Amino acid sequence: MSTLVLNAYVTGAMVGWLTLFDVQLSIPWAALWGILFITGFGVIGFMLALCGLVLLWKDVRGDFLQMGLGCFPG
Repeated sequence: MSTLVLNAYVTGAMVGWLTLFDVQLSIPWAALWGILFITGFGVIGFMLALCGLVLLWKDVRGDFLQMGLGCFPG
């Protein structure tokens, strides 16, 4: 839940900066919010996969997994 709040804060700040500097987006705002919402679920899914694998292996290999899973969303 804290990740959702943090992402909402970052998104709100981004929208604030875009509005402040009068940057025009080529897509509608509703589509932008939809894309941000869907990609947020993707990030949450990768973090749940990371947590599940660490719990499954019962070992501290989280750093290696985090680097490996971090390559996929980008």
